[in-house]
Amino acid sequence: MKTINAQANTLTEADVAYFQNHWPEMQEAWNKGDREPYIAAHETSNYMIPNGETLTGAEDIRSYVEDFPEGRVNFSGFDIMGNQGLAAVRGDFTYNLPNGDLMDKGKFIGLFRKEAVSGWVMTHAIWNSDLPLPG
Repeated sequence: MKTINAQANTLTEADVAYFQNHWPEMQEAWNKGDREPYIAAHETSNYMIPNGETLTGAEDIRSYVEDFPEGRVNFSGFDIMGNQGLAAVRGDFTYNLPNGDLMDKGKFIGLFRKEAVSGWVMTHAIWNSDLPLPG
């Protein structure tokens, strides 16, 4: 995992640790059938899905995630950058169906704002596929 701190007011060690654990924790829960941590992390964001409209609001994001096909996700290749108020995380993902077949692989970016009470809150998330569109 690569951490890039270009600003003078860089991320703290605790901030970096938060982001280093954020996706692995969601991955572990998802792969056990629990989508709630993923939904909770994204429900305050503008969730930009491939080949679709941007989802805003917890209800739309929850519906999309709950309707997503069963499978196993793997997040990897993280780049973390930011300061003590804003952060961006880039990473890669693979998604395999229950039979092990690859459904998708690609990359994502999450943008975060740090709030006094709730800590890091995702404001924007975008992901897309490395695979060509069918047809």
